[in-house]
Amino acid sequence: LFIVLRNSPAERGLVPLPGRGSDRASKSGRDLSRGRFAAMFISVALLGSIANPGFAHISILYSSEGFSLTQASLAVSVMGAFLTLGKFMYGVIADRVGGARTSLLFYAISVISLVLCSMAGVSGFAVAVLAQMLLGFGMALTSTGFAVFATDMSSAGRYPYTIKMFQTAYLVGALLFGPVPGMIADFCGSYIPFFMMITVFCALSMAITRLTYRSVARAEHTGPEPAAVIKE
Repeated sequence: LFIVLRNSPAERGLVPLPGRGSDRASKSGRDLSRGRFAAMFISVALLGSIANPGFAHISILYSSEGFSLTQASLAVSVMGAFLTLGKFMYGVIADRVGGARTSLLFYAISVISLVLCSMAGVSGFAVAVLAQMLLGFGMALTSTGFAVFATDMSSAGRYPYTIKMFQTAYLVGALLFGPVPGMIADFCGSYIPFFMMITVFCALSMAITRLTYRSVARAEHTGPEPAAVIKE
């Protein structure tokens, strides 16, 4: 890293790659209205409630449902590996089919994974590993996904502020729901109800994001509208 790291691409003699993906940051010439921005803030906060507390309680979910500590640890390791893969693939897929379709795909994968997590009490180890493969891959939404959301839902000048607010929303969701898994487990005697709850949250976030993408697409085709735009 010390050898190859530089302050800017120019110091390495690199220039922006020309082609379809080079102007992604200026794809949208419009900014979200207040209502759409608030909806996306909620959507991203819901993702924060899923990814951060959810990831932190995967091992205890499976160990409390009768899996050995070795099996629970392996499931977490698999999730981490597929999270890395998902981050890479999200950008690749988005460049080919667009951010809206890519988000729908990764949301669907995440919902399926959380349904499988909610079946931890009645499923076997193979299902647990599959659940974590899908969860890790799908939750690339919470990293690469935010950058694509901001690219598709804001103008180039508005992009830094938009992605910063999405990251803030993610942290808000993570902080608000951090203690919730333990509280639910104390009350219900299991972590499964928490994973059932965040399955619903993921489906709700998917619906909000999908509707926002559609409204942005309609707005880009119909031209300016009188809706207020958030000021920094």
